[in-house]
Amino acid sequence: MSTYAAIGAVGLSLQRLLNDRLDKPAGTVVTVGNPPDEPDAEAPVVNLFLYRVSLNGALSNMPPRNRGERGAYDHPPLPLNLYYLLNTYGTTTAAGSDTLQDEIVAHDLLGSAMRILNDYPILTPAIETGDGHQVLDADLLEADEAVKVTLDPLSLEDLSKVWTALNKPFRPSAAYEVSLVQIDSKLGTPNVLPVGPIGPASGPKVHVTAGTPPTIEDLHAARRTAAQIRAGETLVLEGSGFAGDETLATIDGLADVAQVTSVREDRMTVLVKDDPRIQPGIHTLRVSHGMMIGQPLRRRPTFVSNTVAFALVPRVDAAGKAGTKLTVDGDRLLHPEVECVTLVGDRTVTGYDAGSTASQLKMALPPELEPGVAVRVFVRVNGVQSIDQVTVTP
Repeated sequence: MSTYAAIGAVGLSLQRLLNDRLDKPAGTVVTVGNPPDEPDAEAPVVNLFLYRVSLNGALSNMPPRNRGERGAYDHPPLPLNLYYLLNTYGTTTAAGSDTLQDEIVAHDLLGSAMRILNDYPILTPAIETGDGHQVLDADLLEADEAVKVTLDPLSLEDLSKVWTALNKPFRPSAAYEVSLVQIDSKLGTPNVLPVGPIGPASGPKVHVTAGTPPTIEDLHAARRTAAQIRAGETLVLEGSGFAGDETLATIDGLADVAQVTSVREDRMTVLVKDDPRIQPGIHTLRVSHGMMIGQPLRRRPTFVSNTVAFALVPRVDAAGKAGTKLTVDGDRLLHPEVECVTLVGDRTVTGYDAGSTASQLKMALPPELEPGVAVRVFVRVNGVQSIDQVTVTP
């Protein structure tokens, strides 16, 4: 099932794929829209221009989809093929010179982008960015057909017609056909209910739903194998049954401190928000599918996963010394209700100077440290230790 936003979702998915995997110089921008004018010297550009949309003849006579209920059929979806021009622009001049160097950078970008589209001819939910997010846009996840990207052998004459219509200088370009995109209709055949609605005086109502609860088999931080994260980072959950009606995650029973950022059947990602209610220590996480039921009407968890644990650790940004004093900067370094210690090399500091806060610790350097030898600094709060690699030289 795809809404009217499916065309835009294809452009966003291709933009996300190129942005993540493009071999690009610093400052390169991937855009979706009309080809830009010749850019200034600063910004190389990779542009995806949707220049044509056509009806997919193979599926244009597709019969209406049966929704599974007797006599209930949808209006046939609109099947489309999308045609894009891939255009690249490099820096136009070298700094302090009038020498043109546009085409080498532009050609490099064109080759890199074409390699990516050749490596990933079918956009599936399994393709992810480097930070664990799905490349395929959410509006295409429920589509009946996969999105396929094919190099289109457009003739030089047809290519020239496009640039002539745009009234812009001809650019080296590659044409691509994307199929199939289906836009579902809002028209449908209404059902005639066999019985009338249940009245308010008919007694208690029972809502029955079938399904299986999600199962969490593994939990780790994005780009790390351990379940240790800092506030504002992402957890990766692996298991089964994650995709369902309104998949939500809770941390210590709180739903508004965990944000589900991507979901598929066997894997999902959860952003642990930078919320003051979540302090360093061991926390529990659960996943649930929910439905709007009951009186009063509200979301209620219908299928709930097993409980798993992760460690939220303090963050250490920097450590510096002034004379015999040590200062440590970071986040969640101090809490009045739990044990807070600082490890400086093989020494432990438990006493802090006045003015120490959760974002900055002030203390005396342990006198036993060897002068001139760099030592690592960690902060341990409520039994969990920072993972940042920070050193100080006494």
